Amino acid sequence: MILWDRVVQARADFALHRNLPASQSKSIARAELLTALEAYAAYLIDHRRPIPYLLRDELQIRRLTRHE
Repeated sequence: MILWDRVVQARADFALHRNLPASQSKSIARAELLTALEAYAAYLIDHRRPIPYLLRDELQIRRLTRHE
């Protein structure tokens, strides 16, 4: 549950920064969200659990846009 809570919090933080002009805090929020998603996906894989399609898709999008 801790990892999932971390994903939820990172999504909320990113949502707060999403519509603001480019800033370091926006980049940090984006990086924290990607890190949280990666950690949760790794946990699921390690425990032989499926990664939900929406989570897998969000992770792929975040990986592809990490340098924006």
